[in-house]
Amino acid sequence: MSGDELIAFRPGTGLAPDAVVALDPASRKETVLVLFAGGQEVHALDDPALNDILYEHGRVFFAARTVAGPATEGEVAEFDQAAVGVESAG
Repeated sequence: MSGDELIAFRPGTGLAPDAVVALDPASRKETVLVLFAGGQEVHALDDPALNDILYEHGRVFFAARTVAGPATEGEVAEFDQAAVGVESAG
């Protein structure tokens, strides 16, 4: 929440990219706060059921809730992304 507005991550569709939006429950108006132009910046971390998504001061942070290492000692783990931070250009 930010004041009376709900801050939410809106997954993209074929026509609209991913975005962080503010939703006003009184007017039902949506205001885009951060727009992801490429759509792939946070693809591995954009599921709120598995990851934490935090928006603060024009920045959005995505972080995995869990990270597992290699199954056997000496094996090298391969991580796609564990965390990402994005700031609005505007």
